[in-house]
Parts: sequence; C-alpha cells; structure tokens
Amino acid sequence: MKTFLIAIAIMFTNMTLGQINIGIEKSPNFRTYNGLKNIEGKKFKENILFRSGSIAALPASDKLRIQDLRLNTIVDFRTDFEIQREPDDTAGMKVNSIRIPLGNINQQSSMQMFAVLNSPNSTEATADSIMMSFYQNFASMVKSYKSFFDILLIPDSKVLFHCSAGKDRTGIASALLMKALDFDEQAIMSDFLRSNEAVGALDLQKLKMYGIPEKMGRILMGVKPEYLTEAFSSIKKEYGSLEKMLELELGIGNKQKQMLKDKYLR
Repeated sequence: MKTFLIAIAIMFTNMTLGQINIGIEKSPNFRTYNGLKNIEGKKFKENILFRSGSIAALPASDKLRIQDLRLNTIVDFRTDFEIQREPDDTAGMKVNSIRIPLGNINQQSSMQMFAVLNSPNSTEATADSIMMSFYQNFASMVKSYKSFFDILLIPDSKVLFHCSAGKDRTGIASALLMKALDFDEQAIMSDFLRSNEAVGALDLQKLKMYGIPEKMGRILMGVKPEYLTEAFSSIKKEYGSLEKMLELELGIGNKQKQMLKDKYLR
C-alpha cells in the first residue's frame, strides 16, 4: 500500500493542482496554495498563505512582488547560524518577523556534515541517509510547531513561513497544516514534492557557507516521498495518529480545525 501511494504521489507532483509560484528570482520555492482542494471540495482562498525558502539579498523586482502580497507576518524556522549568513531582506516591508528555530544547524554540525560529505567514500546514498535521519527524528521536535499554528489562527494574520530551502522544516509545516485542513494524502505529498521543481533554480554555491560540497548540493536540496512518509511514521509511532498529535501537542482539535478552514478555505 505504501509503495502504491508513493507511486501515485510521484505522478501528482507533475500536476500544478492550482498552486502558483510567485516568481521570486532569489527564492524559487516561493509559492501560494491557490486552488488546492481538500476532501470536502473546499479550496484555499487566493493569496492568503505563502511558503518559501530564504528571502535574503533580494533584488528590487523581488521585493516589489513580495510587498504586493501585503504580508503582515513572516515565520522563520531557521537557526541563528543560518540567519546570520542569510538574514531576511525585509527592509521596506511592514511585517512582523517571528522566529521559531527548528533543528540543530550550527557551525559544528555543518563542519561535521562537511567532513562526511567530502569523504572519498561518500555517495548519493550518504546524502540520502543524512536526510532520512532528520525525518526519522522528526517526532522529537514536532512540539515546536505549536507557535506556528497559533499564528495561523490569528484572524488577521497573512503569513509567509520559510526555512533555508523551503523544503524540509517548511515542507513538514505545510504537510501538518494540510492534514489539519483535511487534505488527502495525495495532495499533501504532491505539495511536499513540488519543492523539487525549485532545485534547478537554486543557488547551490551558497551551500558552501554551510560546509556542503556543491557536488552533493543537488541531492540535499531535493525531497523524496520516503522523507515525508518517514516523518509521519515517526509521529504515528509516538502518538498513535497525526490527529492525536495535532490536538495534544499543537492544540488543533475540532474547534481549531474549523477555525483554520473558515480562515483559509472557501
């Protein structure tokens, strides 16, 4: 059954399902949820919620596009180490920037990764195992998303949420939100895999700041169906179900789910 769902997900990742890439040159994974439809047939309202990778050193054209979105809140899942290297370029934007650091990306961990990935014995499987390890341990940090959901529930919040590449921490945040909004597994997986569309446009040179060899960058910048499947499996193992985790750790019970639907869907 799992293999079948993964195969279907790969097929769906080639379909736009109504999503729109905003066209931010320096942040190619910047997109909306326009048009995505849940199991009840309800669609995301247009231009109400956005996700992306880092938004550092933006050209004027990118800034204008983002300003036109009229955001009032930016949620940043990155660590101090990442932000120091690529601070959000929000000059001129009237936004409230809220930090919810996830993970342990710092100078020491980057150097350790650099040593592993530069080993002559390292292969694509080495990079893949690093990513799988992150997703396998995901249940241990899922509580950190509580503040993110609190922000989403604020009636007048218009949110952009992001990390560095907009695919892992941001991808999981998106998957959890879509689960709370009653999207099916195919739609959730398709949204997750769409980050792969941005890989070709990413500046892989910047990975050198984190001690990641460029030859491994394209592998690390992508996502696979197994990653999300592993993250959800770790949550189910810990809590019994995604629904139980959402209510217990993130405060998203039936009432809050309806509030989210009222705000984001039509």
